[in-house]
Amino acid sequence: MNVYAAWKDGTVGSDEEEDVDHEDLVDKNPVPVDLTAKASASYEDEEGNPKTTTLPVEVKNLPSAAHSLSVIHMGDDDMESFYKSHSNDFEGMAPILGLKISPKNAKGETVQPAKGDVATVTVSGLNALPEIAAMEEAGALTADALKVLHQTADGSVEKLDVVSYENGTLTFETSSFSPFV
Repeated sequence: MNVYAAWKDGTVGSDEEEDVDHEDLVDKNPVPVDLTAKASASYEDEEGNPKTTTLPVEVKNLPSAAHSLSVIHMGDDDMESFYKSHSNDFEGMAPILGLKISPKNAKGETVQPAKGDVATVTVSGLNALPEIAAMEEAGALTADALKVLHQTADGSVEKLDVVSYENGTLTFETSSFSPFV
């Protein structure tokens, strides 16, 4: 919960007082919000049995209007559609994991960072997924080896820089929210 206070503007002993617009105060003094959520990710084990793991997701530096965080593991249909639409951007990448990350306001509407601001996204527990664990054991997973693709509002895909990757925890920065692969 964010609490804001405002006082009438005037000097001590002055008869002049001016009302302060509370909405204007909130707009001029936003307080960054950090939110967390968990996503279930499905995979098949070595015997082909379906398994599920939980991936904690934390987003820092969201606008003060952000109230909750929705994180959904992209299913096969969503991933296939994303891949077909942007196959040139994948450059033979594997394994591939897709998450729809959406900060929401109290009304359930998606909230985006203010123009020029970036939010930091951290996804943990990736090494619980067998393909990622195997690559990590082989030393093939580094921040430089990983790529984050982000579908922008106009439908194009941008490659985001990976800030860090260590022990199954991926951190990247974004200026907007929609599907991330």
